[in-house]
Order: sequence, then structure tokens, then C-alpha cells
Amino acid sequence: MPTNHHPTRSGSISLSLPGQSHRARNVISSSGAGVRVKFAGRKRSCPTHCEGPLERDACPLFEACLRIVTYQEQPRTIHYLDCDGVQRHYTPDFEITLEDGSTILVEVKHTAELRRPDVKKKFETLSAHFAHQGQPFVILDERQIRREPRRTNLRRILWQAPRVLPTAARYRHAIRLAALPSMTTLADAKRALAKHHLDPFGAMLRGVIHFDLDTPLQPSTPLFICQESDHAWFQLAPRFGV
Repeated sequence: MPTNHHPTRSGSISLSLPGQSHRARNVISSSGAGVRVKFAGRKRSCPTHCEGPLERDACPLFEACLRIVTYQEQPRTIHYLDCDGVQRHYTPDFEITLEDGSTILVEVKHTAELRRPDVKKKFETLSAHFAHQGQPFVILDERQIRREPRRTNLRRILWQAPRVLPTAARYRHAIRLAALPSMTTLADAKRALAKHHLDPFGAMLRGVIHFDLDTPLQPSTPLFICQESDHAWFQLAPRFGV
């Protein structure tokens, strides 16, 4: 697998927010040899530096979730007291910013590591600290990040959607002109939207079209036209509405 996962097409222009990455600490691999992998998406103006493949694999979830406007790796360092009253510091893997301006801190960990008593104790303390501060905090493991066929579906959508996404209004207008029914198939949607120089993959990222992400995306897969942008075709942290 190549080091960089870059769901783009050559010659396209990035649709992303202005600004550069400002990490609270340098991203290093477990060997201390520097950045291990990068991810280039649409919601940021620069690549995301990840400490491992699992962090990189979390980025397509952030990209595809409509409520997430942008995200930052290693966003800031937090100081807290552990259960023994000793001051510790912690830097989350990500901070995601939602459309309403609120933020969620995200830790990415393998389940095997989370089962270790010291790690479990640490994140129980951190969860209590963030709850007291009113700061939403979630832990994502490989069961959520690499859930199939959702993972493969999202990777395909991100790869095949245009780098610069047309507006949701343009997709809806084309769907009306094409007289697409409220339920169609991927093959039929591709043919209909191609006449308007559009594709269903971008419409999915805009929340105009959705399908069951737990079903492999094939030409015969049923697609559903949304009257409004669908924010809930998948969720990372349901208790925080995202």
C-alpha cells in the first residue's frame, strides 16, 4: 500500500479551508523516525500528518461526515490531574470542528492497546476530565474505523468524487431535470447525472444521495434521493450528534 492516500484526480483544484496545519507536537512514528503516513483530503488546505495507518484510515470518516467542517491532527496539549493527583499532559490525535463551531477531541487507538490496564485507567481519567470541562471526547478503534464494507465504500466515494464538489443545489437541480425517482440505482444515477456533467459520488458527499453503507456499492445498489442534506447516513459519535 502506498504511503500517501490521496483521493484526488490530477489537475484538480482543492476545495479546502484556508490556513496551515498547527500541531501541538510533532507527529512521529512508533520508532521515532518522523511522520509515518499522510492523508490529503478536501476539508483541509494541507495534508494531515498521521502517526500510523489507523489514524490515516480515520480521515476518510471525517471527510465524508457532513457535519464535520474541518479537522486538525495533534491540535493542542491538555494538562490534567491523574487519579493520584499528579499533573499529566495529553495531546489528542484529532480535533474535529462541526458546522455549528463546536469541537470534538478524538483519540484513535487499537482495541488491544485500550485493554491494557494503564491505558484503560488513563482514558477513564481523561474522559472524566473532559466531561467535567464540557469538552466532547471520543475514542475510535479499528472496529469503527475499519468497519466493512463501509470503509471500502467511503474510500471509493472519496476517490471517484470530483476534487472540487459542486453545490448541493446544483446536484438537486440536475436530479430534477433528469427526473430521477426517489429510489434509483448507482448505474442509473451515473447515466442520468453524466448528461449534466455530474456524478453520484459527489452528490453522496453533499448529502443529496445516500445508500446503506453496510451494503457493498455496486451498479445495482439502491440509492435514495434526499430532500435535505442527509447528516446521518453514518455516525462516528451518536451521543454528540455526529
